[in-house]
Amino acid sequence: MSAQPAHRRRDDASGSLTTFRPWWLWWGVVCLWWAIDGWIGASQMHAMRTPEGGAISWGAALRIALSSAALWVPLTMLALWAAARFPIDRDRVALPVLAHLAGALFVTLLRAGAVALLNPWVGWYAQVPPADELLITSAYNNVLVYLLLVGVGHAIYYARTARLQRAQLAEAQLHVLESQLRPHFLFNALNTIVAHIRTSPATAERIV
Repeated sequence: MSAQPAHRRRDDASGSLTTFRPWWLWWGVVCLWWAIDGWIGASQMHAMRTPEGGAISWGAALRIALSSAALWVPLTMLALWAAARFPIDRDRVALPVLAHLAGALFVTLLRAGAVALLNPWVGWYAQVPPADELLITSAYNNVLVYLLLVGVGHAIYYARTARLQRAQLAEAQLHVLESQLRPHFLFNALNTIVAHIRTSPATAERIV
């Protein structure tokens, strides 16, 4: 019984975003998750008070919170894909870690750029802060979230890998059982034929 190569298992499991579940279901789950997160964030923001003592309107709270959440939808899919494509395991550590750190840097830059670009319509800031401050804030707000999403992606990947390995083990055990049973049936059939050859050649011929 031969074990499947590690790289082949990775390739099979890395298809979890498309083969394990339909791709549109992954997008649907991610969109629903961030929509709920955005709604909760808007509720909390609406309950807060501005420095002047007023309340943030529901419209402004929803616009800000849902815009922030919407930016996370494609980035969540990126994190799940990256976890399946570059899983951290005993055989590979350095390359996946570097890949995920590069992903975190990409997310930091992308969300900082999105805030600077979309702020006139969304209103995250009354005035966009300088680039260095914006990048530091983006790193503070987004790196941990991205790495947590990568962790979720690893959990999905290894759950998928475990299911594949259990299925492969069951199939291998079935093949072993079949190979053990076939000689037994063949031996019994030959004994039956030999016995009939001595007593009833016609019956032996019909069995053959």
